[in-house]
Amino acid sequence: MRSVMQDLRFAARSFARSPRFAVPAILALALGIGATSATFSVVRGVILRPLPYSNPERIVVVWESNARRNRNVIADANFVEWRERNRSFTHLAMAGPTRLSMMLGVQPEEVTGRVASADLFPVLGVQPALGRAYGPSEDEEGHDGVIIVSDEFWRTRLGARPDVIGTTITTSGRSRTLIGVMPAGFSLLGERTDFLVPYGWTTEGLRAARGRGYSFGIARLRDGVSFEQASLDMKGIGAQLAEEAPQRNTGWSITLVPVHEQMVDQIRPALQVLAGAALFVLLVSCVNVANLLLARSTSRVREMGVRTVLGAGRGRLIRQLLVESLSLAAIGGIAGLALAFVFHRGLLALVADKIPVPRLNQVSLDPTVVMLTMGLSLLTGLVFGLVPAIVSARSINDSFRDGGRHGGNPRARPINSAKRPACSPWPDA
Repeated sequence: MRSVMQDLRFAARSFARSPRFAVPAILALALGIGATSATFSVVRGVILRPLPYSNPERIVVVWESNARRNRNVIADANFVEWRERNRSFTHLAMAGPTRLSMMLGVQPEEVTGRVASADLFPVLGVQPALGRAYGPSEDEEGHDGVIIVSDEFWRTRLGARPDVIGTTITTSGRSRTLIGVMPAGFSLLGERTDFLVPYGWTTEGLRAARGRGYSFGIARLRDGVSFEQASLDMKGIGAQLAEEAPQRNTGWSITLVPVHEQMVDQIRPALQVLAGAALFVLLVSCVNVANLLLARSTSRVREMGVRTVLGAGRGRLIRQLLVESLSLAAIGGIAGLALAFVFHRGLLALVADKIPVPRLNQVSLDPTVVMLTMGLSLLTGLVFGLVPAIVSARSINDSFRDGGRHGGNPRARPINSAKRPACSPWPDA
């Protein structure tokens, strides 16, 4: 441990004496590590972070499809038949986007949320953190004057007051009773959901509905029912409905999509491209720093030679050079982490400008990303430092071994004291 601390102090002095080497190397590493960390923060928040649902692997999104559209909104009349005939789901809900004008101050504001049937809560396995969910009776027309808001909306627009349950919010000219606040981080299919309201339907009205509306289905699989079995079950129901109501269902089928795939399939290609670009930048940074280390080693032959003469073997030299590389990588990692804080918001804006990013509010440089950044920094230090350290140590040892075999520096000529002329204080007679 003491020798490692000595190596660290020596590395710090070495960097201070060589700013023309240290500064470009640190900047190159910071750029590569910062870009990689920022990209990983987005990938983790959007793709890798667990979904905020209970057993999300059992949840599927239900769409209607035809030859032109693989995922299309569903017909309200078909939803009633699916709910009554399926043998694959414990619960089947319907949901769709909506916007309401809310009076939260002096002026009304447009707020984005979802209209959803009461079965949505058991499908997702999520209940409000404050208050309660609405039930099937509140789905019905005339009993739907309730609203549930998100945690973010509760905190930012309602002052995070615990006594808001039971208060009234005016939405698009209609008074609704606030009955619940969803848990922090909740979203429906990764999209912003400031509120949830029931449809206010009747079963007879749904059966009589024509055409396709603006909603999709979302369901929870029964225990023991696989995704493939559920797909076959729903396709069979679709075939029955095509015979019973051909005007509405001819040429249409039913498509099930796992909820995680539904959320990330559009953004995944863009994130893969960004991840590949970030790794390429990191690779280029490693190659550049490795070249800088190799070039620097030629100017340190004398220094390392003195250490060799003093008894340092190849292993000791390699350790010293590796400590310097890891120290360089650690400094670059810290600088890269600072850059990542700048990069990841810009990265989000770049991606979101082209494709809506699900779970955008869950993208952050959390402790996991910080730990990964520092681990990546140390791994990078080994990658770009090991080969130059081995090559440098070998070349130094070889040069000094060759010098010993040939009697040292061939340009040095030892003085033979026997041939040195005698000095006399007196001139020759």
